[in-house]
Amino acid sequence: MTADFAPGSFCDIVRQNNGFLVSPLQWTSRHLELVGCRFEEVATTPSDTKSDQRDNGDGIGRTSHPKAAADAETLAMDIFAIIKRECLIRILVGREKPFARHSKGPSFYFHGGPVHRPRYIVFHSNANGTPPPIPVGYVHYTDVNGDRRRQFEPCPGPNGTLNWIGGAICNKRLAQTSPQDWTEDPYFVCHLLALAQHQDRTLNLTKPTTYTSRLLVTNVLNREYIVFYEAGITTELLDVLRDPTHANTSVEWPTVRRIKLPYKPYDTFAARLTSILVASSPASLNNSFDLDGGDCFARNCRKRAHVPEDNQPATVRHISKRRATRR
Repeated sequence: MTADFAPGSFCDIVRQNNGFLVSPLQWTSRHLELVGCRFEEVATTPSDTKSDQRDNGDGIGRTSHPKAAADAETLAMDIFAIIKRECLIRILVGREKPFARHSKGPSFYFHGGPVHRPRYIVFHSNANGTPPPIPVGYVHYTDVNGDRRRQFEPCPGPNGTLNWIGGAICNKRLAQTSPQDWTEDPYFVCHLLALAQHQDRTLNLTKPTTYTSRLLVTNVLNREYIVFYEAGITTELLDVLRDPTHANTSVEWPTVRRIKLPYKPYDTFAARLTSILVASSPASLNNSFDLDGGDCFARNCRKRAHVPEDNQPATVRHISKRRATRR
């Protein structure tokens, strides 16, 4: 993609590209190219890999429990997703830690309703922070691979026999929708958009606004680093997703910044990860919000009407090209 690439309007993109509107699990690099979204590597400096034991006055920013190194090693080496998740929760959630709790992540919305709910969790900020860190999502890549395969998994043959033809089709579809580089999986954009959409529903900030979305990803095949993603998502883009039928002008899609944070040395991992998650954010977002509809700490912010679907299983709505292009 060239630096001066200017994507057309969302309606034009849908009309000119058959099959563009698919499940987020089937998004490919071609989808990101068409809208002008890309990943950008942010190199870590030597100081990023050193321990930061400074205490900012509220306990956030220091390794606060003696098993932090063991949890970091288990997070890196264990093959089970649930074990990795529990280790990350112990590292990030609790007293004198950056986050107070975790919950299921919100759904991705399109054309006014939820169409897909990724399998991930969200860490909610500790209100005692100064400022409190932005909530961050977490997904283990095994769950992504499993959900992607289940889309195409064939039914068994007669009498429970193997469906060889269906299996071949499944493998072909997986090859078509799986990224060459897992750290640039377009599906992560769905998580980031869903987090920004929830901020937009929860906070009544002055528009136009840019929301910051953050995501952590682990992979059982990678024992060297955890990957941190951050993107600034504008309300103009969220308006396009909310009402694509009137998306007749070009909007800016985010550049997703990516940091690969090494697990080693294990004894400093918790402090290094915390320093990233409590790093300064845009001035309009130096506040906390509650994904479950609790108190809103944002300055000059009014909580909007209750949105029940984020605490309930999402009803998947099929995306229709006709609906997205209707004027």
